[in-house]
Amino acid sequence: MTIAIVNTFGDQTVTDVTTTRPFNNVAIQDSVAGQTVTVRVSLSAAAHGTLTNLGSGTYDATAGVYTVSGSAAAVTTALDALVFTPTYYHEASPGTTVPTTLTIAASDTGGATATDAATTIVTTETALPLPLGAIHGIDYGPIPGAGATYPSHTQIDTDMSIVQHIGNAVRLYTLSNGMDYAVTSAIAHGLQVIPSAYLADPTTPAGLAANNSQIATLIALLNNPATDLTKIPFIDIGSDFLASNPSQYAYLAQQIQYVAARIPTGIKIAASESASVYATTALGSLVDVVFPTFSPFSQGGAVSVGSANAYFQLQYGPLADLYTTKNIVVSAIGWPS
Repeated sequence: MTIAIVNTFGDQTVTDVTTTRPFNNVAIQDSVAGQTVTVRVSLSAAAHGTLTNLGSGTYDATAGVYTVSGSAAAVTTALDALVFTPTYYHEASPGTTVPTTLTIAASDTGGATATDAATTIVTTETALPLPLGAIHGIDYGPIPGAGATYPSHTQIDTDMSIVQHIGNAVRLYTLSNGMDYAVTSAIAHGLQVIPSAYLADPTTPAGLAANNSQIATLIALLNNPATDLTKIPFIDIGSDFLASNPSQYAYLAQQIQYVAARIPTGIKIAASESASVYATTALGSLVDVVFPTFSPFSQGGAVSVGSANAYFQLQYGPLADLYTTKNIVVSAIGWPS
């Protein structure tokens, strides 16, 4: 009773902006018909890329392990279809190579096993820009779904280790639930960071208490001698507060003024709000940085993906004309995932 892995080959070459099917024509052969075969494919380093087009299998991106079970023919079909996508964030200098070994381990219900580590991929790092142009900053809001928890410090550190390779700055949405650690982590990873004090409905006791906690955390963070203020280009008060509380403009203005009086001199203040808010209120006069959001998805289907850039230009142009003496930084744009 034997199981075999055949037709694997090494030294497959890709760049970090291309993909490959590493197991094209690979076959799993079992000498005993009717056995259930389980195949595990392990990447030598999970950070080097991902496997997609999983068929009936599953992929653990953290461990870099793909698993599939079925007949020998079924797992062969699944393996042949797998696509390897190299990580695009310049793991090494452009022109250098990153090798990855994909080890196949197969077993069947009769106890037969086989292992093959001949599949190797050599990824050449490119000097190309990001596919959609350079990304200056990333909005980082890992808000969990129902029953889930906010990320741990270790998870935040992992996220920042990725962000540091694809952007220069990270904007936060909140400082609660341990997310103030993201400021420390971003700075440690060489990123600029924009801390945000998220404000909720202040007309409820719970909302007011949460707001007071957010503001106090932000003020303490900025007054902490251990915080490298040179890595904080500006801060955000509200984090799209008026989108949910359109009648609370006066409250937002009050919080901006309150924070400004209690943080070190020279720290710039912004408020992430829609472009329409900046166009129709005096918010721009209260902040040092105009920080608008552009959200074509919120227009009730009137703006398609194909028209999104034109929509942005139509909204951004008037703001640029209105705020000629202040920096305008786009807070968010496009469709949230």
